[in-house]
Amino acid sequence: MTAAMLASLVLNYEHLSDPKYLLKVGVIIQATKGNPEFGVFPEHGSPEKLEEKYNQLKIAFEGARDKSRSMIKLRNATRKETDGILYTMGHHIQSHCQGNEESLRKSGYELRIPRGAGSARTLHPPAQPSGWLVEQGASTQLKFKVPPTRGAVFCEIWCTEGDPSIEENWQYKGGFTEFEGVLNSFKKGARYSLRARLVGKAGAGDWTNTISIVVE
Repeated sequence: MTAAMLASLVLNYEHLSDPKYLLKVGVIIQATKGNPEFGVFPEHGSPEKLEEKYNQLKIAFEGARDKSRSMIKLRNATRKETDGILYTMGHHIQSHCQGNEESLRKSGYELRIPRGAGSARTLHPPAQPSGWLVEQGASTQLKFKVPPTRGAVFCEIWCTEGDPSIEENWQYKGGFTEFEGVLNSFKKGARYSLRARLVGKAGAGDWTNTISIVVE
């Protein structure tokens, strides 16, 4: 099997209802926590971190049933944070397993099996976006805009307050189908580095240039 034909994990579960989403997160925790087959996870994308969010999700989902605006807001925010952990863990597992289908199946994630090379046209990840913007929003917020290229379904935003040359420092801030939005929870006076990439049906494209900004 060539590199282009390797099995991969489904990393996006936004389409699942709250009960099915919670079930999927629980399955992934059981499959990965303490499992040496997947190596050492990054601290911000570990089964332990996912389990912490899982417990918060149960409370948030229950509260959102009463249609409380504050609880719905908490549910949405917690689920988005959980999406980021699932994404980071999934990328780690894929990198560690190097397309080994048997190992990937043990992760609890859904598996994406490519069709034969002759059965479908070749798809390519979206081209690298140019001229993306990051600017100060309201206090401790940053606004961004990523110009989409052909085949892009959404964009990812990653940031770090640490050394941007160290890959492990980067943290997932979210995926955005609108290609623009507002990022929250930054520390006032701190300098952050941000980068983005477009994601399509064939996977993620190349990173943008890194933008450094001091939050006001």
